[in-house]
Amino acid sequence: MEYRLANGSAITDEDIERECAEYESGSWEGNLVNLRPDRSKLSEGEPNTNLYFKFPRTDADLIEEAADIKAYNEALMEDDATRYSMDDVMHMAMEAE
Repeated sequence: MEYRLANGSAITDEDIERECAEYESGSWEGNLVNLRPDRSKLSEGEPNTNLYFKFPRTDADLIEEAADIKAYNEALMEDDATRYSMDDVMHMAMEAE
């Protein structure tokens, strides 16, 4: 079978078997690259954390609410204009609930 790689090249089952045998015998000339299949980083300078578990939807809603409050508080720290506009938005959002 032939597999297409991300760079456009192809590799076959035979190529994989040959390279494995070369690596195991110590004659392989290639380079190992530690690739981790994952999403790209969501933010610069801050490491991602992957969470893989299930929990009740109400807990997810609480987490989302806490994130909204954190974003709101961070926006308040920016400047007075942001403080007033964000304050208005939060009041309108709370009145809508």
